[in-house]
Formats: sequence, C-alpha cells, structure tokens
Amino acid sequence: ISLNNAQNNYNNTLVVYNASKEALEKNLDTAKLQYENALTTRDNTYTSTQKQLEIVQSQLDAVTKQKWNTSATSETSLQLANESLENAKLALENFNKNYDETFKSLDIKKSTLISNMRVAVDNSMATIDGSLNTIDNVLWVTQANKDGNDNYEIYLSAKNSTYKNDAEVIFAQANLAYTQLKSKYSQDLSYDALLLFYAELITLNNKMVTLHEKMIGALDNSITSTSFTETTLSGLKTSIKTYQWQVIGLKSTLVGLNNSLIDLENSIASTKVSLWTQKSSLEQGIKMAQATLSNTKNSLNTSLDSITSSENTTKIQLESTMESIKSSREAVDNAVKIANNQYIAAKANYESQLAGTKSQLDSASGQKNSLSQQYDNALIKAPFDGVITARNVEVGGWVSQATPAFSIANYKLKIVKCDISSDNVAYLSVGKQVKIDKNGKTSTWFISVLWASSDATSKMFKVEITFQDVLSTQDLVLGDY
Repeated sequence: ISLNNAQNNYNNTLVVYNASKEALEKNLDTAKLQYENALTTRDNTYTSTQKQLEIVQSQLDAVTKQKWNTSATSETSLQLANESLENAKLALENFNKNYDETFKSLDIKKSTLISNMRVAVDNSMATIDGSLNTIDNVLWVTQANKDGNDNYEIYLSAKNSTYKNDAEVIFAQANLAYTQLKSKYSQDLSYDALLLFYAELITLNNKMVTLHEKMIGALDNSITSTSFTETTLSGLKTSIKTYQWQVIGLKSTLVGLNNSLIDLENSIASTKVSLWTQKSSLEQGIKMAQATLSNTKNSLNTSLDSITSSENTTKIQLESTMESIKSSREAVDNAVKIANNQYIAAKANYESQLAGTKSQLDSASGQKNSLSQQYDNALIKAPFDGVITARNVEVGGWVSQATPAFSIANYKLKIVKCDISSDNVAYLSVGKQVKIDKNGKTSTWFISVLWASSDATSKMFKVEITFQDVLSTQDLVLGDY
C-alpha cells in the first residue's frame, strides 16, 4: 500500500511538475517577447528621433548658410552702393571737363554718319541696278532685254501666273522709281536733299524686297522642260535669291543709318537742353547714390537681424528637439531595461520554481524508489532454482540479520567454497557470473554467497560459487585456477 501511495504521489507530482513547467515556459516566452518588442521600439525610436534631429539640424544649417550668404551679399551690395556713389561723383567731374568735347563728338558722329549714308546710297543704287537688270532678263519687261526669255517664257510661273503678273507690275514701278532717283543722285547733294533722296531710296528698296518675293514665287511655280532645264531654273533662283539677300541687307543698313541719323539729330537737339540740366541731374544722382547707400545699409542690417532671429529660434528648436529626443530615448532605454529585468526575473523564476517542483518530484521519486527497494528487500529470493528442504522461520516471528530462512537443495548444481582476501572482495558481488573454460568445455558460474565480514581468525571472506554440472568432477583437479 505504501508503495502504491508513493507511486501515486510521484505521478501526481510529475503532473504538477509538467504543468508548472509549461506555465513557466509561457511566462518566460511572454517576458522574452516583451523584451524583444521593447528592443524593436527602442530601435524605431532611435531611427525616428535621428531623422527629427537631422531635419532640425538641416534647418539650422540652411539658416546659417543663408546668414553667411546674406553677409557676403551685404558686402557686395555695400561695395556696389559705394561704387555707385563714387561713379556719380566721377560723372559730375567728367561732365565739367567734357562739356565742349560733347558737341564736338556729336558733330564728328554726324559727319561720319552722313558719309556712311552716301556709301550706302552708292551700294544700294548699284545693287538695285544689277537686280533690275537680272529680273528684266527673266521677265523681259523692257526693250533692253528683248527676246532674252523666248526659250522658257511659256514655262515661267506656269503653275500660277499670278506671281509673274505681279512681278511685272512691281518691276515697272520699281524701274521707274529707280530711273527718277538716278537722275537726282549726286555726291554734292545738300544735307536736306540727301535726307529726301534717302527716304525715297528706302521706299524703292522696300518695293525691291517685294519684287524679289514675287520673282521667287514665279520661279517656284515654273515647270521645267528640255528648253528650260532644272539647272537653268536653279541658276535663276540662285541669282534672284542672291540679289534678294543683298537688297534685304541693304534695307537693314539703310533703315539703320536713317534711324541712327534721326537718333543723332534728336541727340544733338536734346543734348543742348540736357547739358544744362545734366549737372543738376548728376548732383541729384550723387544724392540718390548716398540715399541708396544708406538704404542698403539699413536693409542689410534688417535682413541680418531677421536671419539672426531665425537662427536663434532654430537653435532653440534644435535644443528643444535634442531634449525631447533625449527624453524619448531614455524612456525606451528604460523600457528595454525593465523588459530585460522582467525577462531575467522570469528566467530566474522559471529556474527557481522549476527547481522547487523538480525537488518535489525528485523527493517523490526517491520515496517511491526507497519503498520499492524496501519492498524488494522484504522479498525472500532463492539464489538458484531448487527444492526447499527446511523452513527455519515462522510468520510473525523475530529474526536477526543473516538468519537463514529456508534451506534449498538443487542436486544439479555444484558449490565451491573458498576464501577471498580483502583486496579482491571489492570486485565481487552476489549473482556475479564467472565463465570457466576447461578441456574445451565452458561452464557459467555465479557467486551465490558472499560474507559481509571477514573471518576473525583468517581475515578472509567466505565465498560460495555455484555452477551447473557441465564440467564433471573428473574435469576439476585440485590446484586448478
């Protein structure tokens, strides 16, 4: 009964041990997960706060750079304002020196411009003459180039005769105007006569531009034949286009010179008035330059003050952000420490409680094993199979240690009694087997009796060895070992 109770107690303790182990493992896993989550939160917090710090730092860097740029710009602006003031002063000084030279320079410019206009007139008249002659060779408007286009007249502007008709009309007008201008032209023209002639020449040049456009249109709408080949047509186009670009270029020159003359006349007229007011203007320019310099200084100081204020604000924001980051990181660091401590505590609790439960399990197991050993010790087991020849104890009787309970006989077994020294007895135990080989025969022996104490006189331990009748008596001889 005690053994059964011990077995049940052991089984119950084992169930408790396994349940406790499972619960403790769950608690440990939970603590571990919380610790890992705390680590993840800490890493995320460090990453996000680092980005916040970088943003604010970049803002501060931008403001600092802006301040540096403004300072650099300020130096440049102040330098320019100072230079402007110095230039205004120098302009007034130069004005006082160059009053007479101004009119002289204008007269020289006028004379040079008139000379250039005469050259432009010569070039224009020569170009217009050559162009009209070339076009007349193609169109055959005047008698001077009669029959010059007999071979291709029917193909000229055959696709659209409008261009040719318009060109002939414009040619007649331009040729008449040219003839009239040519009769008026002379290198000795007075200034006023030259201006009138120049205006008529510009008008004629415009008409020549239109004439060339019509001629190009007429040639583009012509068809070729064996008598009016593509090479001939291309040559005519090239010739007409060459004059066209010359006329256009001369138009630009004529108009430019005319505009320059008008500008120069206006300049001469206005210079006479402006020179008297220029000094006052230059003096006013000096005052404006001085005011600009003062305003530049004030504006730059205001800008620098504003940027400095922004810089200070950003620095404060950076310090606040750093404090906030420090607080956030300390919080997550503490959370990691707490989670780690909880995890360590959970491990310690796991080991401690499991060890306690294991101790109870070991105690129950030891009690079970002890009772099982007692139970085994309470059983009387024969050292070998045989027949009980005598019963030396009774139920309920008192016996002492080493008292024989029964006598057993097995006539198939042989017993050898011997003495063993204390040096060798440690290697022996009841039931230990020994194999004996003799004359090609093998017999298994076992120790059936081993005294617990030595003989008082011989100091030897009594041993009985039992063996099957495999080896006959004749196989054993005194002195065998």
